[in-house]
Amino acid sequence: MPFDKAQGLFESGYAETHSGGKTLVNLGISDGREVLRQALKRADISRFLVRDERLVSFMEKLSQDYVTFLITESLQESALNKLSALGLSTTLFRYAFFWNSTSLRKEDGGAFKEIARLTGFAHAEHVYCGNSIGDDIVPPSELGYKTVFVGGDTLDATVCI
Repeated sequence: MPFDKAQGLFESGYAETHSGGKTLVNLGISDGREVLRQALKRADISRFLVRDERLVSFMEKLSQDYVTFLITESLQESALNKLSALGLSTTLFRYAFFWNSTSLRKEDGGAFKEIARLTGFAHAEHVYCGNSIGDDIVPPSELGYKTVFVGGDTLDATVCI
């Protein structure tokens, strides 16, 4: 298949799913999510990230005043590299779920249910921020979480920034 055609199929699929892994699966690559995860690990996007003192200060204050948690579909090594590049560490989060540290997933709501169980707070007392409508916004919203969609607009989120 020519590159341009493959790119077009991927981009139109991504516009619907807002998930690279789901798009690859929908295009017939059965292990699409893992293919994408490994590609991102090899690409090491952490080298493009820079420390942001405002973010560091914000997260330090937030983690002192609230129960914070991290749910990522990144492999732990990749996630730690990205956090480090931003000047953050997992010590800012009471709970941290990485793709390879738990079988709980965002897309089916399992990770969000477990966070609510661990914190002891009602779903409606949680706020989750993310950039994937399908993984970060819809599942927690359906459970009653407040959600913040980063990088676009969607009616599915409580707030968009």
